[in-house]
Amino acid sequence: GELPIPLGSDELIVRGVADRIEIDAGGEAAIIDFKTGTVPSDKAVAVGFSPQLTLEAAMLRAGGFQGVPAIAGIPALH
Repeated sequence: GELPIPLGSDELIVRGVADRIEIDAGGEAAIIDFKTGTVPSDKAVAVGFSPQLTLEAAMLRAGGFQGVPAIAGIPALH
């Protein structure tokens, strides 16, 4: 996926790969990351020490994954 971030007159494009994106019939979404190590704690994600899932969620909300519709809600992160 891609997420363009405006920086004044420039733009930073953040790119990432989600291991799995699930969207149910009601439009609720979940992003699943298959870790080889330990899953980061909610606190580590909240304070920005583990931004991967958070960035993937922002990409999904913005329609940044090709072939996957943008979602309006906040996806579950696993």
